[in-house]
Amino acid sequence: MDAGTWEPIAMREVGQNGFISIFFKVDIQIVVRESGFLLEGDNFPALDFALMLECASRELRSSGRSEVPATASPRSISLTLHDDSVELSTNFSEGVVMFSLEEFDNFVSDFLRATLSLMYEAHEELRENRYLLSLSRELGIDRTL
Repeated sequence: MDAGTWEPIAMREVGQNGFISIFFKVDIQIVVRESGFLLEGDNFPALDFALMLECASRELRSSGRSEVPATASPRSISLTLHDDSVELSTNFSEGVVMFSLEEFDNFVSDFLRATLSLMYEAHEELRENRYLLSLSRELGIDRTL
């Protein structure tokens, strides 16, 4: 649906706003070594969460801490670097997850790839979506997921 007119549109025509605030909302559960949290309720746009992780990861490298807001809600994620580990928390769930730095790097790239892969499985025509193609190029993701 077009956000302004609510008319149906082809998946290959969906733009950035559709992916980060309207479509593909999911419950997200993150568990690492028995600690974690569940992001559920009114669901969370999967791609928005993946991009929040990507942005926070880059900021974490430069400053040791990052807080990144969601695009279309008051939610945010926070990352804190502790020596060789990363603490992930949110302002909308009580859990905290601790990753080794290597685990966190893998988690961020795996989450983004898995998100795109699930979207492509659900709607094959998304492989030709201009926004997703541009995003994949920008982030260096193989579009043959």
